[in-house]
Amino acid sequence: MLFDNLEPFFEALNLVRFEYVKKDIDLDIVIQGAIRGMLKALDDPYTRYMDPQALKREQEDMFLGRFGGLGIIISIKDEQLTIISPIEDTPAYTAGIKAGDKIVEIDGKSTEGIEL
Repeated sequence: MLFDNLEPFFEALNLVRFEYVKKDIDLDIVIQGAIRGMLKALDDPYTRYMDPQALKREQEDMFLGRFGGLGIIISIKDEQLTIISPIEDTPAYTAGIKAGDKIVEIDGKSTEGIEL
């Protein structure tokens, strides 16, 4: 049953909540980290977690028509910043960027270890 599988998660969360040496931890941040870890375990470049604030900002930008950038969908794959897909009629698409291309540097700085 689904909720039986969640028992170890809740046990770990309660240990962090009540037994962790630091008492001033933000449980929202801990839970968001757990969600990110769960989705990362799927090893799906199209799946990512957006915290509620980031989602709200993105929705507001889309609603107000504020879109900018290169026109690519990116993710981390094999610890590399990877193009998932260029978006048609954008600078990236016009430049010939293809799915699977790697971004190894941005402004001369390595993307190794970068987080989205």
